[in-house]
Amino acid sequence: MSYKSFLDKNFFGLDTENPCFIAESPALKDLFGIVKNLSQTSSPVLIQGEKGVGKTAYALQIFLNSESANCQGRKFYVLTPENFNVSKALELEGSFLFFRHIESFSSKLQAEILDFLKENFQRKLGIKTIFSTVCGLEEEVEKSSFNPELYARISSFTIRIPPLRERKEDLISLSEHYLHFYRAKNGKNDLNFSESAEKAILSYRWAGNVSELKCVIQRACLLEEDKNISYRSLFLTSANEDNEPLTNTLLDLISAEKKEDLSLKTAINSFKKAYIFKIMEENGWNQTRASVVLDIQRTYLTKLIGQLDIKK
Repeated sequence: MSYKSFLDKNFFGLDTENPCFIAESPALKDLFGIVKNLSQTSSPVLIQGEKGVGKTAYALQIFLNSESANCQGRKFYVLTPENFNVSKALELEGSFLFFRHIESFSSKLQAEILDFLKENFQRKLGIKTIFSTVCGLEEEVEKSSFNPELYARISSFTIRIPPLRERKEDLISLSEHYLHFYRAKNGKNDLNFSESAEKAILSYRWAGNVSELKCVIQRACLLEEDKNISYRSLFLTSANEDNEPLTNTLLDLISAEKKEDLSLKTAINSFKKAYIFKIMEENGWNQTRASVVLDIQRTYLTKLIGQLDIKK
């Protein structure tokens, strides 16, 4: 499929590097269907989802599908505990206010937001409010950690953005989008995914969701020197070409040492040696790449390779 055809079949514009939604999975297609409805309601909207799923991007799409997006002076504001001010917020008539991670607002600020919502309604200021959360606010209310009246006000229209592990149908499409964006930025327009890279993308858990996927593809586009991105360039150490669990591979390597010394120190050193050997092997024995995966300084990696007698 050409990239233009790919763009034409998706709902949101995909010309930016920000986390976006690509509708292959039924769950996301359902969310697309209610964007315009949510953009027309005057009631608050609550967006739930793990970190990195794209809650801010979805809130922005609600704004872009509203009439306010075409009105001069009406903007989309992202509010946090550091920049929220009631009096200033009340001056933003007709604008969209996105309260990011509402659970992070203190009890005092929650009370002020509640007063703001009441004032906005009474004075008919037309200020649209959208809230996001990474946790279940019902539980926070039960624990007395969140204002119950505020929760009642903002939860009339609640949507949940599923994590990537629940919509694997979107993984390759999202990856292709970020590949197109970052290969153009790095002057590598012929760069593509290898079969092993796609397999690794599909088998990885993606705890960081779309934000993590974006960073992984960006890094691969920057570092890959071949025409095809290999699974090694993705640095997804939980998967290899045969989709073999890393844990089993490490145990095999440690067993191969056949040491009679069963002390804890020897076991730890054996594990270090096996693990570093595996990471070095996956990254073509490139110490710079391996040090990034291991999250240590390259000089320290060189020292460990010498101390543990790790050889290619």
